[in-house]
Amino acid sequence: MAGITPVMLDDWYQVIWYKEHSFAVGDILAYAKYNFFNYNPRLGETFLLIVNGPLLVRVLLIATFELGLLWLVFAHALGRWPRLRLADLRLLAVGQALIWLAAPIAPIIYFYRPFTTNYLFSFAIQLLLFIPFRFWLRENSYAPRKWLVPALGLLGLAAGMGNEHTGPTAMLAALAVSLVAYRRRALQAWMVSATLSVWCGYLLLYFAPGQKLRYGGMANHGGRLTTLLDRGVMGTFDVVLELVKEIQPALLVTLAAAILLTQVNRRIELGRRTVAVATSFLAACGGILGTLFFSPVIGERLFFAPACLACIAFLAILETWFGAAGVQRLVTRIAVIALLYVGARSLWIYQRAHEEFADRDQRLRAPTEGPVRVPPYSSPTRSYFFLGDDFFYASLRETVAHEVYGKAGIEFDRYLANAQPSAPFEVSWELEYQPPLEAEDMVQAVGMPDYVPSYSEWSLSRIRRYLPKLRSIPGHQLHAIRARLKLDAERFGGRPVYASAWVEGKYTYIDYRVEGDKEGWPRLIYYRSTLPGTNPEFYVSACGEDRVADTKAHAKGVEVKWEPWCQGSYVIYVCGTSACWLSAQTWR
Repeated sequence: MAGITPVMLDDWYQVIWYKEHSFAVGDILAYAKYNFFNYNPRLGETFLLIVNGPLLVRVLLIATFELGLLWLVFAHALGRWPRLRLADLRLLAVGQALIWLAAPIAPIIYFYRPFTTNYLFSFAIQLLLFIPFRFWLRENSYAPRKWLVPALGLLGLAAGMGNEHTGPTAMLAALAVSLVAYRRRALQAWMVSATLSVWCGYLLLYFAPGQKLRYGGMANHGGRLTTLLDRGVMGTFDVVLELVKEIQPALLVTLAAAILLTQVNRRIELGRRTVAVATSFLAACGGILGTLFFSPVIGERLFFAPACLACIAFLAILETWFGAAGVQRLVTRIAVIALLYVGARSLWIYQRAHEEFADRDQRLRAPTEGPVRVPPYSSPTRSYFFLGDDFFYASLRETVAHEVYGKAGIEFDRYLANAQPSAPFEVSWELEYQPPLEAEDMVQAVGMPDYVPSYSEWSLSRIRRYLPKLRSIPGHQLHAIRARLKLDAERFGGRPVYASAWVEGKYTYIDYRVEGDKEGWPRLIYYRSTLPGTNPEFYVSACGEDRVADTKAHAKGVEVKWEPWCQGSYVIYVCGTSACWLSAQTWR
């Protein structure tokens, strides 16, 4: 599966990176440094670059982490490593089935590389960090090994830099076990090393400069407490319900085993140790879930780690019941059926996607003029197994066409209602140097692409990427760089329209969040600090017509809503006294 999964969505940006760099340690470290200061500082992003390199590295690394995660789940549930015997093979099968039953969109987490590295890899590293703690708690002793101190120091840094929503629970868990050891007068150097390093790693992740630039600077608009208050009681309750819904199949397997046990033995018995293990991991599951209450972004992938923790608790319980007649047979059969179905279905879907991607790649590499037309995938929409056709996103089609294949554009060869239309305009760079420098000379000097993305967040990312080179041209001082839309000069009273800009050290762009209304049409909430002037004008453009949008005051700034009047691309502009800005794009 690791070998046949196609390049999709965020993978493309690694492909673009490799067009100018090599698979060398120095280049990979430079990429990690750039992400830390300018984009996504998670360690998983660097892993993503690595697995998008040579095929052999991808297959070995992904297979190692995915099988390693299963081994770690087993070890935490039972307090020991698997042994080469049939009973442990059954438990491993049950453990993997529980993960696939409990984790939301499990095949996508396993087979879409950006999710695999950012969520599965990172969580596996955290589980590995806690193996010595788990074994120490089981035996109340753990033979000190000198190599553990530096090893857990490095591993703890990696675990802390894994994910924002899992880090706090890992920090508290390491501290709690270390305090227990201290009270028992059994605190060891490796415990201190692991605890301090996971705390340091998380603080590095949380306060990384790149955090303020991700998701269009979402972290700059209100703190965690504000996010919690905005979500409200019902919003937090919805997060809890979402996790319960996702782990329901794995929970039902455990309940089925309990019911069968009552039919055989008339009572359910769990030892104190099993209860302690299950309770601890369910508490850790709840800890990560509580962290999500403060997250500005909630997605199914964020439930992967708490779902795995719940599976550890379920596996610990099921193992104690395997001795009862019929329980082992029932649970094993359910596990085998689940593994065969998910595995076979995934293999069929991704093999077909692999073939369709190869055909699409061949079409895009062929010498043609104008936009290249490609067929959509056979599984175009998102499902439990597959992310869907990534070319549904117009901004990605544009980026891949220009930066990967050097084409004028990419379009589907048929009408698709869910596919985002390409932007109805073009954009160009507008530069201000002292002394002046022609645009052609600038492009040649820094290797900057001559095309400009039509979506403001991507044009802004290009400015960030090339700004150091733009500012280092000998004999010229950069004052401003703007992404300007090529529109009719008479529109909006002759005011220029920009997508994003950097002027004298300050970035300018329009930032907003999307909220759906009862009819499903977006409601845009614009942050006051990014709007031009105190009384900006909002326009909605579609089907060759500009209309003034309805606005009203909002706690964050301005709320914009409109009634769609035709089928096609909708572009929202916001204008100040001297200039207008591209603020959002959507479609119907």
